[in-house]
Amino acid sequence: MQELAQELLKEQKKITVKSHEKTPRKSGIREEMLSGLPKEMEEYIINPEDTCPKCGSQLKVIGKQLIRTEVEFIPAKLKVKQIVRQVAKCENCGTKDSANQTPVFVKAAIPVPVLSHSISTPSMAAQVMYQKFVMGLPCNRQEKDWFHMGLVLTRADMANSIIRCSEEWLSPIYHKIHEQLMFCKLLHMDETRIQCNKEENRKAYVRPKGTERFLKRKGRIGGRNKAGSLRPALTGRRKCGRGG
Repeated sequence: MQELAQELLKEQKKITVKSHEKTPRKSGIREEMLSGLPKEMEEYIINPEDTCPKCGSQLKVIGKQLIRTEVEFIPAKLKVKQIVRQVAKCENCGTKDSANQTPVFVKAAIPVPVLSHSISTPSMAAQVMYQKFVMGLPCNRQEKDWFHMGLVLTRADMANSIIRCSEEWLSPIYHKIHEQLMFCKLLHMDETRIQCNKEENRKAYVRPKGTERFLKRKGRIGGRNKAGSLRPALTGRRKCGRGG
């Protein structure tokens, strides 16, 4: 065993690791990073009845000391909100002495729902779309997340809300952008191909190497608006773009 160990030690090679210098952290980076967050102070006070541990005399507060700075994460939560409106009745209309014999009822104005006949709210619909398109979280994984928060929200309901919000709220914005683009004298087009829909014998998600296909307006209106389209290409593939 000793001879085998000596042979193994001979076969081992020495490796020289390059030394490196650690750059010290610049002061003020943490303060700048936390400057945009709301602040809350948690203060621990001395009991007025406390006395000096040495002589038992009365204590006098002379200042405060910052011990540390922490960032607290507040988990998202759901609540059920019921929209109720008041109904008032005219005390004069409908009586014998009134010129108007028909009772008059007045109802309080209420905001329009983001989706009719749905429990979805603007914040809920925006969260579903943000998780899917910004964070890359598909609806089936979001389904588990909503369930853990206490809501049974199926992937079909989420997909339906995404489609309806796109058609009812985002499509008018897209058409308005396209309308403004038509007033420009100069348009820039990028025809980089990207597959948007899942089709047979094709990968579901293909990321382009360049930028997505879009039209960027540049003219008398100015700005950074762009509009995209989805249509069959000459080769049978599909091209899509984005609007913003």
